[in-house]
Amino acid sequence: MTGWAAGARPPGVPGAPVPQLTAHGLHARRVGPTEWTYRPDAVGVARDARGRPSVTLIAAGDDAFLNLTTLLPADDDAVAALAKELARREGVPPAELTLRPARLDVAPAELLVGDGDGGWICLARRVTSGVPPYSAAFAVPLSPARVAAVRAALDGTSGQLAARYTLTEAPAPTREATTSSSSSFSSTTTTTTTTSSRGDASPEGGTTHERVATERHDTHVAPPGPPSEPGPIVLLTDAAAWRTT
Repeated sequence: MTGWAAGARPPGVPGAPVPQLTAHGLHARRVGPTEWTYRPDAVGVARDARGRPSVTLIAAGDDAFLNLTTLLPADDDAVAALAKELARREGVPPAELTLRPARLDVAPAELLVGDGDGGWICLARRVTSGVPPYSAAFAVPLSPARVAAVRAALDGTSGQLAARYTLTEAPAPTREATTSSSSSFSSTTTTTTTTSSRGDASPEGGTTHERVATERHDTHVAPPGPPSEPGPIVLLTDAAAWRTT
């Protein structure tokens, strides 16, 4: 599924370049003529070898625990598909585009349960791994009322269980300034003359070479990196979506 930013032109329609694109579960943003950054556009969940959500609900009497790991997915296949979509939109081969992950600062992940009125209640918060895919492991005790909501969510009912990530895009790093120094030397010749009692002047061969050092500093100040995406960015994904993605 592909979504175009508001006011953007679809492929093949003349107009201004599209500044951002959401496709294949990723959000891409133009940061240069042929450069893009991307980030996940939804919260995912860890999956087993067969691609099924690794969500465990353990209930025994009045005691119950929910175990799952949330993350921000951006697998290689999705990135490759996004690159092809951008290349098609730009009318160039994918190799001519630069696509790199955005640098993200991610707040603790939140596991939410529905409040019955269309809103959400935070069930637990966990600090993420701090690096892609920003995973957060949850092992949460549940009351009997919460167990029913979680069971409904695992059966595909929306509005019962969700995960929320709040993140900001950090500015791209600025290349360090470099300084080079070089020295050059010039030679001057000074001739000293003496005057005899007869009044004629004769050189004494007093030749002096002075080493005059001049130093040049060449300083290259790199331009700042591209601006970051306005934030914070809130990604909230209903657990019902995990059954189909």
